[in-house]
Amino acid sequence: MPDVVNRLTRTFLEDYLADNSVLREIEAEFSAANIARVEIGDTSLGQRRNLVREFYAGLRWDHPEDISKFVTVASYFLAKEDLLTDQKRALGTQAEITHPLQRFIDQMKKCGFEWRDG
Repeated sequence: MPDVVNRLTRTFLEDYLADNSVLREIEAEFSAANIARVEIGDTSLGQRRNLVREFYAGLRWDHPEDISKFVTVASYFLAKEDLLTDQKRALGTQAEITHPLQRFIDQMKKCGFEWRDG
């Protein structure tokens, strides 16, 4: 059975987390979704990226139960960014504000998922 969430989609979330999150938050959200952390041994990519990959290694990408766990984690970060983006728009700090996870949202649509603000 093919992966429900393809590698490119997972990479977009990984990139976001590596650039915009902190270890404590990544650990908390993946653990709260009951995703096992599997040591991968590679520490050359940076702590946040390695941590995400260790949690990804604990998921079976062709199993609905594990996909649900992944979506739970992604939903937390999407909702967080929705709130921050809405606040920036309300302040009028920038003429055009693009959701930081827009590439991830677009790619999830290709996997059959849809994100509705909040």
